[in-house]
Amino acid sequence: LEWTQVTTTPPLIYAPRRAVQRLGFVQRVVALGIALACLAVLVTAVALVPHASGIGTHIALGMRPCGFEQRSGLPCATCGMTTSFSHFAKADFLSSAYVQPMGLVLAVLTGITFWASLYVALTARPAHRLLKILPVTRIVFCLLGFAALAWLWKIVLRLNGWDGHA
Repeated sequence: LEWTQVTTTPPLIYAPRRAVQRLGFVQRVVALGIALACLAVLVTAVALVPHASGIGTHIALGMRPCGFEQRSGLPCATCGMTTSFSHFAKADFLSSAYVQPMGLVLAVLTGITFWASLYVALTARPAHRLLKILPVTRIVFCLLGFAALAWLWKIVLRLNGWDGHA
């Protein structure tokens, strides 16, 4: 038996070239608007002085004190968010997590959204490919669960007097 070398060419696989998708002017303006809104939130947070009690920083923005907290003596689920954002914007991440853990998560997501939106606005490349691969439903449920735990943390801080509230 004689071995002969057989050369075959692999079959061509039909895979059409994907055209690079570009966003239109309006979509880029929307992305830029989202980036600017996120930036405005973070710049405002830098300008605020975090309240020592872990809640109430929002009053400096002309908002009213938390009605839930005034009536029940316990913080609401969003108490401490502005304070947490302010600590985060000043790079005091530990204080941000302590006063409102969900505030830290939302501040990080605000920063990510700023950079992602700015990228989309400048490059005209859509971000939907990233959103397709993320398990969005699972992420939302995890964030809701974490928000509930963060609220419980705020209540524990208040009940034990660890929040600096007078």
